[in-house]
Amino acid sequence: MIPWVWRLLSGAVMMVAIQAQPILWASDSGQTNRDSTGALMDSGFLFELGSFSGGFQPTAGNVGEWAGRCVVADSTGYNSTDQRFNRLHEVTANTAPFTVGAAAWIMGTKVGPTGTERILFRKSTWTWPTPNPINPVPLQWNAKLADQVVLGTVDADGSPFLMKAARTQSYAQWQMVELMGEDEDAAGEDADNDGAANELEFAFGTSPTDGSEVPEIMVEIVELGVMDYLQVSVPRRIDREAMVVVEVSGNLTDWDSGPGFTTVVSDAADLLLVRDLTSEAESGGRRFARVRVSLMGM
Repeated sequence: MIPWVWRLLSGAVMMVAIQAQPILWASDSGQTNRDSTGALMDSGFLFELGSFSGGFQPTAGNVGEWAGRCVVADSTGYNSTDQRFNRLHEVTANTAPFTVGAAAWIMGTKVGPTGTERILFRKSTWTWPTPNPINPVPLQWNAKLADQVVLGTVDADGSPFLMKAARTQSYAQWQMVELMGEDEDAAGEDADNDGAANELEFAFGTSPTDGSEVPEIMVEIVELGVMDYLQVSVPRRIDREAMVVVEVSGNLTDWDSGPGFTTVVSDAADLLLVRDLTSEAESGGRRFARVRVSLMGM
């Protein structure tokens, strides 16, 4: 359906069509959809259609940044009776980040006191269209067609489920579980006096109240050709809403990270493996590495 507006022009009333392109974004009814525990999705789930701004690429490792980078175009609740979400959205403009050709995403979320259920997916052809002025047919963006799933699971055949969410935790949610009743529960404090701040225990998956559990970061020298490079292995929990960054330096004063300075060798759910791009020989035999944790949403 094309939206219409009434306009008063020179004493006459005219009916004017607004250019629009409808998108039916939905999941099929009667499908089994589950949360991370295996329980059926309930009406607490909110589904959103949107895009990420500034060229941001969502990954399972930067979940905490999604909220600040995602711009929502439309949202709808989850119907637990029909076991689906279903919504018709009208694209009437291409204001950034909904520019023509920009990637569109569907995200499902349910926030709880101790964790957040999430699922994020899209199909590679789901890109923002130009508003169509000629009675357009709605685009069909159905969950079962997803071929890019960043977090959670989508099974196209609906067996044993169509959608299954994954669970993440913010520091505040983890704090409610792990540090309830502790005096030193702030991120920079050390509740068990083991030398690792609570925020490090959170990111690395160790207990903040058991001094025998200390995050173990391994630094080794790897030989590539005739050059030696620092390589850092960081045990971490990818479901924790924290950013773990390995920084390198040649003088313990100037620290760098990211493309041009380090390369990610492996980005597994429980281990981040990062290698320095500057050899020991190139820096005069002095290379250093450190790990920095940034809590998302704080």
